[in-house]
Amino acid sequence: MSASLPWTVTEVDRDNPSAEFIERMRSEFPTKREADLILTRKMQRRASPSFTGASFEA
Repeated sequence: MSASLPWTVTEVDRDNPSAEFIERMRSEFPTKREADLILTRKMQRRASPSFTGASFEA
């Protein structure tokens, strides 16, 4: 299998996608402009800590 095929995605690619991985996904799966922006941002932020809302406790 070739590394460029979408079904050879590893857990590392899913948890912390590199810029090359993101670009490969964008080229293999073209979408509308707004969806591309949303999905690209989502992949870029994937390794970041999760969102924590404000606490009401003092």
